[in-house]
Amino acid sequence: MGRVLYRIKSRRLVVEANLRYCFANKTFDERQEMAKKHFLALGEGFMESTLAWYKPFESLKNHYSFKGLEHYEKAKASGQGILFLGYHTTSLELAGAVMAQYIDFATFYRPNDDPTIDEEINAGRKNHYTLISKENILSTTKWLKGAGDLLITPDQDMSHHQTVFAPFFGNPACTLTSPQRIAKLGKAKVLPVSY
Repeated sequence: MGRVLYRIKSRRLVVEANLRYCFANKTFDERQEMAKKHFLALGEGFMESTLAWYKPFESLKNHYSFKGLEHYEKAKASGQGILFLGYHTTSLELAGAVMAQYIDFATFYRPNDDPTIDEEINAGRKNHYTLISKENILSTTKWLKGAGDLLITPDQDMSHHQTVFAPFFGNPACTLTSPQRIAKLGKAKVLPVSY
């Protein structure tokens, strides 16, 4: 699947531009190899998403490990909601589903442009966690203030709305400030997550 995705020129050009920006010191061939690996990982991510959404988790237990639950339990003892700060990556869906086996949480979602695809994605995600529209800041802060936990995985945002330019691979990148604002409004503790 990743090889097919690589052939979609519009997406490949975005990846190539990002790699040029972040890895200007690498040769064209090295960056092309990185781009191909990215698209292979993206294809794996699509396949992992179907596993995460629809496969019984008992059959996946031997294929992942979960570490750091003690940090969550210590933070949760404060009685505050927890804002889990993740990142956008190709294994995001599977990581969220694994995390949901240990922790009850909600996450943001942005509706897909295609209503049929959106319905399928949300049905799969709802098998594991609660969904809150990223546009509904009131529900988000209420959830956190009520000691609910929220996973957010901010991506870059080119709208320049509530963003700052922060260093990314030595170059300025438009970066969302919403995690800080959400944590403050929801009086939440922030815990980073890695997957």
